Amino acid sequence: MLRVLIVEDHEIMRRGLKEVFADAFPDLYVGEAENSRSALAWLMTIVLPATAAEIASLSSRVVAAARERPKSSYQLSIRP
Repeated sequence: MLRVLIVEDHEIMRRGLKEVFADAFPDLYVGEAENSRSALAWLMTIVLPATAAEIASLSSRVVAAARERPKSSYQLSIRP
């Protein structure tokens, strides 16, 4: 899912941009913020937790794949 944050102090501009984006990209999640403080709050509550969850999911799959791989397939190269 693609996420976009519109930061604009005029509500009518935010609404208009949100409608344009919604028409062009149906799967898009559009957030709104009226100032930088609201934008940072949105990022902390929406984007960062989702990103952390995606990283955790990815890291668990990498660990699982590494466990399944035979140890003989790893190569270690030490260079002076």
